[in-house]
Amino acid sequence: MLLRFMSNYYVLMNGIRCFSNKQCIVYTTSVTDPFYNLAFEEWMFRKVDFTKTNCLFIWRSQPSVVIGRHQNPWKECRVNDTISDEINLCRRSSGGGAVYHDLGNLNFTFFNEKSEYNTKHNLKLITRGLRETWPFLDVDVNKRDDILLNKRYKISGTAARLGRQSCYHHCTLLVSTNKSNLTKYLHPNKLNLTSIATDSVRSTVRNLSDEDNSINCENVSNAVTQVYVRQFSSAKYYEIDTKSEELLTGVTEIAKELLQWEWVYGKTPKFTFEFDYYHEKSEQTFPITLEVKEGIVSNITVQGDKIPFSMESFIGKKFSP
Repeated sequence: MLLRFMSNYYVLMNGIRCFSNKQCIVYTTSVTDPFYNLAFEEWMFRKVDFTKTNCLFIWRSQPSVVIGRHQNPWKECRVNDTISDEINLCRRSSGGGAVYHDLGNLNFTFFNEKSEYNTKHNLKLITRGLRETWPFLDVDVNKRDDILLNKRYKISGTAARLGRQSCYHHCTLLVSTNKSNLTKYLHPNKLNLTSIATDSVRSTVRNLSDEDNSINCENVSNAVTQVYVRQFSSAKYYEIDTKSEELLTGVTEIAKELLQWEWVYGKTPKFTFEFDYYHEKSEQTFPITLEVKEGIVSNITVQGDKIPFSMESFIGKKFSP
């Protein structure tokens, strides 16, 4: 039953927003390289007009830590462990907190024109799809735009990127993620860092498959897609190669930018790192403060009298604890 009419869509009594004059495209991909899938998001954001077509992109990643645009990687994850264990460390173009990806986690990216931006609506589409397929699931969206399972466990984190005309909202969904790895990589070593960077909010997590082991990424993807496409007058489905330069001219260059040290680490908001250094020869301990800007040590302060060493050679170097 129709509740009210708005400029380009209807809102129905059951809460599903229906666009009378728009089509949708649902993209899936077998590519699991997070840098290319994040690059595809950015490519769509920069190049596609969403006034007549909305899009949903469903994707997964190899094991990866993905931090928000304004975050400090050393405060969000175990950087050295991600390097030694060959876990991808990515900085995305949207804000929000750090998340862990692997093949047991689904990512949903909703593309639309800015006037239609509504994260809560997108998240409720996901919970509706889950409940329609598995009625016993207790899933809902909280005030922070997290999806909670059993009113306690976080199963989805969310972030968005808004432009002048277009926007996208993306979120994770824990289906059968390796929770041990999630805990390991998203609990950083305790460092005395002071920063204006956005801090993640730590939460207790759970997989959907913990409720029913028949739940998997494929049937969850199908459940959400069925609810999403109901909003539109027509729908198209494409399996896309997000690495295809022939199809997506410029996507390789975007992926390369996302891989650069200057993006992953250099975009970190300025911060200070304090530690105590014990100098064996003088048998003294010296408090040291490093000032770090764009990932580079810009200044060093050593407290004490008659300092028997110099730290000047570290200025201009890339920061690493």
